Amino acid sequence: IVNASTVSGGISTLSQGNDYQLEDNHIVLLTSYLNTLEKGTYELTFSFSAGAEQVVHLEVVDTTPDNSIPPEEGVFDLTLSSSSSQVATNTLSNTFKVKVVDEGKYDLSKLAIRYYFTAEQSSVMQNAWVDSAAMQYTVAPWYVDMTRNIEKVIVKMAEVTAEADTYLELSFTDQLVLDSTGTLSIATRIANENWTNFDQSNDFSYNDASHVAIFYDGVLVGGSSPQ
Repeated sequence: IVNASTVSGGISTLSQGNDYQLEDNHIVLLTSYLNTLEKGTYELTFSFSAGAEQVVHLEVVDTTPDNSIPPEEGVFDLTLSSSSSQVATNTLSNTFKVKVVDEGKYDLSKLAIRYYFTAEQSSVMQNAWVDSAAMQYTVAPWYVDMTRNIEKVIVKMAEVTAEADTYLELSFTDQLVLDSTGTLSIATRIANENWTNFDQSNDFSYNDASHVAIFYDGVLVGGSSPQ
């Protein structure tokens, strides 16, 4: 779809740039327009410079999380995979996937994930990168790129253990809903500033999803933290 000239919704005509935009041969309805709609079903008519009109039915539902009910422990299922095949490596490469196992709807901006490791050299700082992040749904909107909506921070622990003195915390700036229809996937890398090797054999979270901590609104609700 490339030459859309008019998009109508009900008795109004949508404005390109304000209500919708064209991206890679697709028409994308903008949040500024969608936020004006009440719950219900809408009929959108797409008129083009050539070809027949197309009618699309849009259903607006309430997906607001019920923040009055805190999630129970174990409601988030996290899997962890590492692309670091060697215990000694200069890059900690991990992919986290999070799903909801009950029927609740949870505010992603309240979620935080912590991966614990030993930095080996206390005087050396670490850098972290999020290579990709996305919400993949089994219903519309199907896929949401989250790469620019993740905050990452390397934290030096005040109380260290034999298996952890540092952790990577991932949090989210977007108030998307995380529920049973979606999977959150995040690919990350951590490296020392001088690119020296880590020894993962004594890292608390290495290859163990149960040792990756999930916090919701500051409360530990999944995994564990080093003691």
